[in-house]
Amino acid sequence: MHLATHGNFSSNPDETYIRDWDARLGPQAISEMISSPNLESASAVEMLVLSACETAEGDERASLVLAGVEVRTGAQSTVGTLWRVNDASTAEFMVRFYQPWQDNPPG
Repeated sequence: MHLATHGNFSSNPDETYIRDWDARLGPQAISEMISSPNLESASAVEMLVLSACETAEGDERASLVLAGVEVRTGAQSTVGTLWRVNDASTAEFMVRFYQPWQDNPPG
């Protein structure tokens, strides 16, 4: 699952969110969205990619919050950014990041 939206992960649940169109989705809403019954199975999310600015940045316990979201959703891996990113170069990077899976799909 790829989320190209801004977010913040913190040890304080009130400061942990991803941006939706006009709202902030907190940890519970993120977990519910990612573990939606519309997905094929409980293990449908193999990798969670958060490609907006500083999505893996936060306080000293932020990685635990991100790991908690990962565990609750069943994602096996999570990728995020530690710095501010440019939209155009990030889009190009993500195309190249996913290319191996497109060329050689799992299964």
